[in-house]
Amino acid sequence: MNKFGFLVLSILYANGATDKMQAMSVQDIKDTENLEYETDTFYRQLKKFVLNSYVGQGAKDGRAHTYYITPKGIDALEEEKSE
Repeated sequence: MNKFGFLVLSILYANGATDKMQAMSVQDIKDTENLEYETDTFYRQLKKFVLNSYVGQGAKDGRAHTYYITPKGIDALEEEKSE
């Protein structure tokens, strides 16, 4: 996991995005930490995490897709923190 991926998982976890109804949009994630990364960068990282089951897709917020950290993602985050 790279530093950006760790940051994304940390933001989801710290903001309680742990289920479909508490999920966050990419804009919510960006606004949380005033991150300067491009929106496409978030979508690419989140797509990888969805494929690895670290993140799930939540309920849509208007037209925006939302994402939440899964138990597998929480385990991966904790493992990274301990290294």
